[in-house]
Amino acid sequence: MPASKPIEPGVIELRLTGAVELFDAMDPSPLPERDLDRDAVEFIVGWAADFARTRPLALRVHLEQAVEAGPVVAAVNAYFFRQAESAARELREHWRIARIFLGVGLCVWLIGNLGSEWVPVFWPGHAGEFVGRTLLIGGWVAMWRPLEMYLYDWWPIRRHQRLYQRLAAMPVDITTRSAV
Repeated sequence: MPASKPIEPGVIELRLTGAVELFDAMDPSPLPERDLDRDAVEFIVGWAADFARTRPLALRVHLEQAVEAGPVVAAVNAYFFRQAESAARELREHWRIARIFLGVGLCVWLIGNLGSEWVPVFWPGHAGEFVGRTLLIGGWVAMWRPLEMYLYDWWPIRRHQRLYQRLAAMPVDITTRSAV
């Protein structure tokens, strides 16, 4: 059986005048903790999302002005690592809220189901039947949001977390015009 060929990384290329364009001008933090520029992040994340999830990523930054690459590379990786951690916190908070909503939904569902059985007994006729059915429907509607949170809402958060983890681990290559 022939050896499998290594997967070529999806290369994201940026062309900038200087490294300062890569970072948020309003952030006073030192370089390793500094946030990236919003437009640069949007560009990098957009391109990274277009590559297959199994394909490794690489960032190549072409600069016209020479810069020490080490701190820039560390800052880019650290930024995406912080974003991955933030997405993980968001996912934990999502599950916490989903549990609360599920508890509330189950209580309302239980009251609605019990009420739908008892109300027609104590209030015979069409009005009692109407109120009973309304309680039954209301109980099921109360479960809508918890089920939506458990079944669907967490996927985009997890997808962003994985993408940021891939971006945090990607190699960053800094080249200057003289080296190009």
